Amino acid sequence: MKKDELITAYRKAKAEWDSLLERMERSEMEKAHVEGKWTVKDIQAHLVWHEREMIQVAQQRALVGSPWWALPLDQRNAAIYDLFKDRTLEEVQMGAQLAHNELLQAFEALNDQDMLEASRFGEMPADWLPWQVFASNMHEHYQAHIGVLHNWLTTRKN
Repeated sequence: MKKDELITAYRKAKAEWDSLLERMERSEMEKAHVEGKWTVKDIQAHLVWHEREMIQVAQQRALVGSPWWALPLDQRNAAIYDLFKDRTLEEVQMGAQLAHNELLQAFEALNDQDMLEASRFGEMPADWLPWQVFASNMHEHYQAHIGVLHNWLTTRKN
């Protein structure tokens, strides 16, 4: 995947997420358990955490970031939840906008070869494709949660 394709897919997924949020009341975002015990606010904070991690990778050109990556998925998600659970919806939404902008800015310095060669990122295993690392934590991650939110919106009681 080329850099521009990755950015386009990310922007599309983010726009789809944002359009679903526009269909919700604020109280729903903070109270409705959309995915297990997670509210929309919690899911958005979770997405922001992953975006922030990808910003670091892009900026530092290295597989850097939180030690939580070494945790099993459920434990990592629980740690992310605990990190953000006491933040307000406004704080999470502001963080989402900042992360979105910073991620796009960080990608400006990358090129198509960076998406294909692990050697361009310190500590990245040689058999990894950088674009896959980015995609799985950006647009593919949004898509996974978009499906859940869309289903919830479709079946909720008004």
